[in-house]
Amino acid sequence: MADTLKSFTLAQSEGHYLLTLHSDNGDESEFLLTYDQLDLIAEEIDTQLNADEEEELTVDEEE
Repeated sequence: MADTLKSFTLAQSEGHYLLTLHSDNGDESEFLLTYDQLDLIAEEIDTQLNADEEEELTVDEEE
C-alpha cells in the first residue's frame, strides 16, 4: 500500500534541486533532480490538475 504524503521540501543543492518527501508514517525520501526533471514533474502536475479541474470545481447541489 502506498504511503500518504504529509509534506515536501524543495531546495537548490549544488546545481541541482533536492526534493524531500515526508510521509505520514515518518519516512523520508530524498531525490536529486536536474532543472529539466523538475520542469517535467511540474508540467505533469499541471496537466493532471487541469484535466481534473472541472470535476473538482463542480459544486454538488446536494451539499
